[in-house]
Amino acid sequence: MPAAARNILIAGGGTTGLMAATLLSQAWPDRHIVLVEKSKKLGGLLRSFDYGENGRFDCGAHNFQETLIPELDHLFLSLLPPEQWHVMGGREREIAGHYYQGTLRHNTPFVDLRGLPESLYKDCVQDFFWNLSQQNAGSTEQVHQGAYAFCHQHYGPVITEAVIQPILFKLFGKEIQSLHKLPLMFLHLNRVAFLDESLVSDLTNSQQLRSRIAFSDQRDLPLERSAGKRNFYPKKPGMQQLIDAFEARLRHRNVTILTEATISELQQNDGRIASVTINRAEHEPLRLSVEQVIWTAGIHPLTLTLGLQDPADCFDPPLQTAFVHLQLDEMIQASDLYYIYPFDSQFLTYRVVNYANFCPQAAQGPSYPVTLELFLPPHQVWEKEALCQRGIEELRMMGLISESTGIRFSAAEITTEGFPMPTLKNIELTRTRRERIQNKALKNLTLLGILAEDELLFHKDVNVHAFQQLKLLIAKSLPAVLQESTPCLPVLP
Repeated sequence: MPAAARNILIAGGGTTGLMAATLLSQAWPDRHIVLVEKSKKLGGLLRSFDYGENGRFDCGAHNFQETLIPELDHLFLSLLPPEQWHVMGGREREIAGHYYQGTLRHNTPFVDLRGLPESLYKDCVQDFFWNLSQQNAGSTEQVHQGAYAFCHQHYGPVITEAVIQPILFKLFGKEIQSLHKLPLMFLHLNRVAFLDESLVSDLTNSQQLRSRIAFSDQRDLPLERSAGKRNFYPKKPGMQQLIDAFEARLRHRNVTILTEATISELQQNDGRIASVTINRAEHEPLRLSVEQVIWTAGIHPLTLTLGLQDPADCFDPPLQTAFVHLQLDEMIQASDLYYIYPFDSQFLTYRVVNYANFCPQAAQGPSYPVTLELFLPPHQVWEKEALCQRGIEELRMMGLISESTGIRFSAAEITTEGFPMPTLKNIELTRTRRERIQNKALKNLTLLGILAEDELLFHKDVNVHAFQQLKLLIAKSLPAVLQESTPCLPVLP
């Protein structure tokens, strides 16, 4: 690897880093692209667990949602031939349910208050509309960052404290007052269902009510009220296929990919990163001069590498996430649901992924794959076999399988790379560290990925932000006469 080459360093081999390497290797064929990933495999949370003849399982629920930016959509969708994609659109784009108050509900992923005891249900509905009337009588709504304040404004105190607070405590082991609002959107707690369809149809003509009240049955949601975007998943199970295709494409373009490698130092000169030091197992440290650094590997590793940590920095520890992968001898009893969110406190599972309903090959048998995503209690050690048994028992408790359902294969994986602990303290410290990085004003550093900006969390939004920033970086490197938009590329019909 020539040290004098015009090197572009990309830190992080998740989809943001892979997208950056793809775009930059295409735009700058005269540069040498070097991608550094700390893990053995590329892909981050979009990689799959490969169990050979027992199949591939994803790290939970993942698919590709189109962005309606033609070039960006083409970049991802061209990773597989068109005939290898399963396309989900309209009412079948993403069908999810939830388990609450001892009942599996197929109508919506949002918590349905109609399962509550009658007296509590009445209190919730009355307080919801009383709270709404008080807001209308006052000033314009404020945007709250905390889950507690957001829910109080959104629903009123009864729903906040009787419904949302216990669910969040079950998931994170934290009081609602300490949590940021971000997980509300991720876990479908930013709306509630509590009215029959005829009423909801009328009430949700109001945008203010539409942002609070979930449609009674997702299958009847008017298409004009949906996002209008399609989801894509490979017809053959496993998002790893996208990662493998990304890697093959990059290697064909002579991009250097270093796995099990870390960046230990960023040497600075005159407001720029002049060179980097890369450490690899069983290799001498590599010193590499760089023209640009694209950092997608997280704000906190970058803070440490730049020496910007403060002794006062103190994080709430991340969640310990586990995946239980099963092959069953029959489909789970979930009707047409792709995903199920258990909200009752007895479950460690926070989402069940039913591949058979959105992956054609998975529905053909003779084995039917299911993944359970679990948040494990802190300071508790679990053996993998015990986790598998816990996952199987929770499926039985929800009535998704019976005692006679055959378990043809089971495996458990534990990771700390799953859902971060979304406390207000952690989000604020992330923002503080990001500001420290930005205040360095390093001219050739581009920060991308999760929380590169406030509330940037969802995969689609992260991709859009990264694409826009990369296109801007490319445009700035061109002579003014050539700074024209790239022609739109076709996407799948």
